[in-house]
Amino acid sequence: MDGVRVALLSRLRARLQLFGEVGATAQTLFKHIWQRGEERRDPARSARAAFLWADEGQRFVTCDDAVFLVTSRSARVMTAHLTESLHALHAVIGRNKMDSLLANLATGIWHRDSCTAKPACRSHAL
Repeated sequence: MDGVRVALLSRLRARLQLFGEVGATAQTLFKHIWQRGEERRDPARSARAAFLWADEGQRFVTCDDAVFLVTSRSARVMTAHLTESLHALHAVIGRNKMDSLLANLATGIWHRDSCTAKPACRSHAL
């Protein structure tokens, strides 16, 4: 059984103030490299699952995330994307890619999102 490894990229607000968009891009690049590494991992050789927690996920979402979610289950990778609203995701990746991402996340939990009060937003119609 392999050891526990933790990579924590945090404090987005402080990093954005200090490094601007370059810091957010660096964190997005790290996430992308991590995703590719986890896809290559052999789950039969490790009893541990991996977990990706993306707070302010709209800052780090890419077009490749929906594809990663399709293949990540077999690699025993769990993903949680937190965002302020569906509108934030829509603004970053567009309607079709947002719908694909949300479908592949499978479970949606909405808290205090004013968009969810509208029936059209529930179906991602925005």
